[in-house]
Amino acid sequence: MGIKLFISDHDGTIVRSQKIYHSFIQKIFHEDSKEPPPLSKFMHDITRYGVERFYKKYKISFSQKMIRKMEREYVREHIKEFLIPFDVVMFFAVCRPLDIKTVVLSFNNVRTIEKMLRRKGIRVDEIVSSKNKTKSILDLMNRYGVSPDETVFVADTSNDILAGNRAGVKTIGICGGYHSFRQIAAAKPNYGGKQKISSFQEIQKIVIKNR
Repeated sequence: MGIKLFISDHDGTIVRSQKIYHSFIQKIFHEDSKEPPPLSKFMHDITRYGVERFYKKYKISFSQKMIRKMEREYVREHIKEFLIPFDVVMFFAVCRPLDIKTVVLSFNNVRTIEKMLRRKGIRVDEIVSSKNKTKSILDLMNRYGVSPDETVFVADTSNDILAGNRAGVKTIGICGGYHSFRQIAAAKPNYGGKQKISSFQEIQKIVIKNR
């Protein structure tokens, strides 16, 4: 059976967001009179601990509710700086006539993601905000009536790849986001673990070959 459902992570996968979110982190730390971690340390810790535990680790005094409010405002102000590569735009355009359902799965705010995608003319079938990606992937397969063999999940971190593996779907690890190739390979994705994948152009070839 071919691929019928394509699920993608957002930050670091279809959107290059690392530097912008690091700038936001610097703002939070400075307002809390603390020294922010460098970009590499930020990327390591935010994916290792998750957002809420990251702020607790560094003993940030702002409440999670206040931080989320500040983040929404910051992202709104800087939304034009989020980079979506052209090969990502082309990939989603190619998927539509192939009758492949496309979903963006992210911890982030759905409306914010919608605005980012709309700016580039990207159309997807659904955007899902999720704190448990394994459960969300299983729910999506059930909703769209597809099997794990008909589902692909692409992500840039080992945590997300492992979530896809637990759901039993085909996983693709893409480099250039929050985790290194070594970290991605350790999660053992179906694609991108032995040979580095760095673009959606490469992912497009995999999807077309397996449709």
